Amino acid sequence: MKIPKLLLSLAAAAFLPSCATQYSVTPIPKNTAKSAYQDGMARLCSVKRNGVVIGPTSQTLGPEKQKEFLVAVQNRTSKAFDFDTVDVQVEYYDAVKNVTTKSKVYSYDELVKIEKTRQAWAAVAGGLAAAGDSMSAANAGYSTTSGNYHGNTYSSYGNTSTTGSYTATTYNYAAANAAQSAARDRARYNANQIAAQGGANLDYLSALIVKRETVFPGKHYGGIIKFETPPLANGGKLRFQVNAGGDIHVLEFDVAKK
Repeated sequence: MKIPKLLLSLAAAAFLPSCATQYSVTPIPKNTAKSAYQDGMARLCSVKRNGVVIGPTSQTLGPEKQKEFLVAVQNRTSKAFDFDTVDVQVEYYDAVKNVTTKSKVYSYDELVKIEKTRQAWAAVAGGLAAAGDSMSAANAGYSTTSGNYHGNTYSSYGNTSTTGSYTATTYNYAAANAAQSAARDRARYNANQIAAQGGANLDYLSALIVKRETVFPGKHYGGIIKFETPPLANGGKLRFQVNAGGDIHVLEFDVAKK
């Protein structure tokens, strides 16, 4: 099956690996599944009546629960079919525990809801931070001085010695206004950053995440799926079952601790 390079390169936005434990991902060729690499990225291609290509979006997997894989289908028949995330099932086999766990595959709508919830909480946190900053700025104009005093008073009745302490509070309007202006600027900047990041995240989901699509004869469709796995521990296998217009393609990847 000839898979367009665009579909094989959808993972350009992969995250850089961190210092946390990383896992290599190696395709396991068997039955109709054949291994292939594109720019060092592991892929599996399977051809029956219709075709499927699948692979990770980065050269390694991290410890985070959500994983990303590229999946693309090609309609090689004369009949159109719909394709969505419900047509992809994922399982993870833990080689240490000898346990297989079915993974949650997120739909586009679910991911959008998660992102909007994240944005709402980020806005609340930003608002609380701005309120605290504003309160601190309002107090910036106050200054307090204190000290001790000692004095002698002379009169016809004799010498009187007086000692004590004092505290004085003053308010600098210019300093307070400058601090409050800076606080407002920070609040606006943070709010804009939250909105911009949220917009970028939604744009990413809209552009790359698999959504329901009708795949017409001779055409192809592909995108990113996000799914949740249990801890990868010391390694195991990721097993994908992809329904492409009634064809069931089973594709597996070996996951090994680096």
